[in-house]
Amino acid sequence: MVNIDLIDRKILYELDKDARVSLIDIAKKIRKSKQFVEYRIRKLTDSKVILGYNTMIDMTALGYKAFRINLRLKSITDEQRKAMIKQMIADPEVWWYGHAEGSWSVCYAMAVKDGHDFNRYWEKVLNRHGHMFKDYLIIYYIDLTWYPSKFLVNDRNNDIQFSMLSRKETDIDETDKRILNAIKNNARFNYLELEHELKLSRATIQKRILRLQKEGVIVGYKLWFNEKMLGYRFYKTYLKFNRWNEYTRLYEYCKRNPYMITVNKTIGGADFEIELKVKDLQHFEEIIEELLTTFPGLVESYEFVAFKTEDKMSFLPDDF
Repeated sequence: MVNIDLIDRKILYELDKDARVSLIDIAKKIRKSKQFVEYRIRKLTDSKVILGYNTMIDMTALGYKAFRINLRLKSITDEQRKAMIKQMIADPEVWWYGHAEGSWSVCYAMAVKDGHDFNRYWEKVLNRHGHMFKDYLIIYYIDLTWYPSKFLVNDRNNDIQFSMLSRKETDIDETDKRILNAIKNNARFNYLELEHELKLSRATIQKRILRLQKEGVIVGYKLWFNEKMLGYRFYKTYLKFNRWNEYTRLYEYCKRNPYMITVNKTIGGADFEIELKVKDLQHFEEIIEELLTTFPGLVESYEFVAFKTEDKMSFLPDDF
């Protein structure tokens, strides 16, 4: 855990709302100099609070289908687990990977073009690691909505949200692909560096990125940070419902709760999933109890996991 003050939290929050926000704009918001902001960001990066900056790319607009796989592992050695993680995060289809405790041991997200591609991928995984699985669950994403990490400054009134995984496929060419691959894990990209890397003019790159944003391929730009360094933990809960007519109210409720950062609907899993950044298990249980009280009789049952590590984060498969 790192000691950070309110100024650090405000900087992190501005970056989480828009990872491409300029240092000058952050400085104006917090009433400090650009040099001060630059120093604080460098310090947060050096101390591993800031892990990276991701361009949020809607994979469904590129023809991908997004899945998540939850694994319950048998008793295996730490070396076996590390070897499995290393192999899995190296798979180009995998775009997010989390090591957890609770209802599941591993939760990870991957993307393929169709069911045949998924079958080929899953057979490969089972042949390599299936002997270590006690149980597994395959889940298909319908939509995924992200909210800024409002708990950083206890902001309950921000309406910013990033919605993805529910768009029609968009036509793109090889130049668009090169640009997306260059910026997917580098949301604070510098146009001059991109010019040199891609051998394209700044005007061409800017025009392409603006079009990709307009067409919903690029949804936003987000900070990836280590909540543990701030004294928080990453939880996910899976809710099963008794009725299914409360989604609109539920989305609005989650958007207003500063600790809820992601919600999603799926096929093959629970009726609704919520990701949270909380202080501890007791804090998580208090938030869930408040939700159950606000929506009496809605939830039939729920389960949850607490993530120990996030080992991979990207919004585009490596083989794109």
